[in-house]
Order: sequence, then C-alpha cells, then structure tokens
Amino acid sequence: MCVAPVSKIVKGRLTEPEPERRECEDPRCLTLTTRQTLELFLDPFDCDDPDVSRPLLNGGIRVTDLVHVFDRSGQGRGFHSGEFRWEAGPLLAFGRLSGITNAGTHHEPVMDCQRCEDPGFLQGRLCGSIARAEDPALRGAQIFANYALRADRVEGDGLHAQDVRGTIEGVLVRGCGCC
Repeated sequence: MCVAPVSKIVKGRLTEPEPERRECEDPRCLTLTTRQTLELFLDPFDCDDPDVSRPLLNGGIRVTDLVHVFDRSGQGRGFHSGEFRWEAGPLLAFGRLSGITNAGTHHEPVMDCQRCEDPGFLQGRLCGSIARAEDPALRGAQIFANYALRADRVEGDGLHAQDVRGTIEGVLVRGCGCC
C-alpha cells in the first residue's frame, strides 16, 4: 500500500438545527437530538502531500444529515455522526464521520490547551473511499482522518447556523502497483 498525508484547513457553515427533545424513564435521561447540514471547504495545510493530496483533495465536504445527540441541551456533552460527500473537481469520495461534541480532549496530562468541557468543539474521525477519479489507481482508495471543528455559538437547542473552522489531518491509502 501507498500512504499519502492529508492535511487541510477547513472553513464551513452549519445550517439551522432541527431540534427534538426526548425523555426516557428507564434509564432516566433527557436528550436533545438535532439534525442539520454541514458544508466544509478545504485548503491545503503544511503537511499536505504535494503530489497527491494537495492537488486532488481540496474542494468541499457536504454532510446533509449531521445528527447530534446531546445530554439535556445543546450545551451538554454529545455525539454527532453523518454521511459525507467529498467533491474536488472530478474526484468524488463518500464516507462517514462521527465524533464527540462539546468535549475538550486536549487537556492534562497530554496537553494543557482545553478544559474537559469545551462548548462548540467537535472532534472525530472520518473514513471514506474514492468512488470517482480521473486516475484509475485512485478509485477505491481510502481516506482516514481526524478532524477538529470549532463553532462559536452554542445554545440550549444546539449549534445554530454559523460559520465553523477547523482542521483535517489524516492519510490517503491506495494500492501499490494497482491496475
């Protein structure tokens, strides 16, 4: 296999959430579930592979059904997931992303950048595969990456329509000596 670094700066937009509150008796809990669209636009960053990732994997990522489930309200800890479509000129990849919302993972003892509660911070993993590419050797290649996104406005009923910013760091994995 061949591995190429993927390193992107991300700017994007969340649409207005569609909130729904749910209460359970056993076990006793109250959750907020939201659905919205996330659009991300990608630019290469320093570690991006200049031969593969930089020219081929810019473009944009669209998640039409980004679902969040929060503890009690949009200000509580939650998780998110959705299917994505990554388009960059003639290249098209599909996949899934999922992660944790409103939690800081960069705290002591590893780092000292965040608290364990960090409203508006989305961190997770995306995994996908290239379905369409001009280069036949890229068709079927896999993308594995971690992402970190920041949304500034967090309210009781979710992350509202707003700009987001962040990073994607990962790898593009493809066959060696393939067809």
